Amino acid sequence: ISTFNDSQDYSHPQQPISGVVLPEHDVTIELLEVSEQYQTAQLQLKAATEPKIVARAEGLKVSFSVSGMPLSTLDTYQWQFGDGNSSEFLTPAHQYSSEGSIRSYLPKRMRLAKSALLISK
Repeated sequence: ISTFNDSQDYSHPQQPISGVVLPEHDVTIELLEVSEQYQTAQLQLKAATEPKIVARAEGLKVSFSVSGMPLSTLDTYQWQFGDGNSSEFLTPAHQYSSEGSIRSYLPKRMRLAKSALLISK
């Protein structure tokens, strides 16, 4: 493997603890060079610079999280769910009352993460 991306599953069925499925935070680690005896390696780390909202829906209930921006326990959050409701939790869940297309927002420190979401049963 010369490039690692956290969206891929690197687990191995014969060694289940050797691979770990990570939550997606748009991190890529690329192996650029390895010494002859594998004692040293040169890696390039990349991370997303744009905030991204991840939404997981089960029916009309949606769980939200954000990646691509530094998070701190001192930060405050104000999720806007697009239906008039909001939350101050870092990773909120929201029950929508009906199907439809909405936009959710997370304003934080002058940076804005946006997500378009189609809600359906």
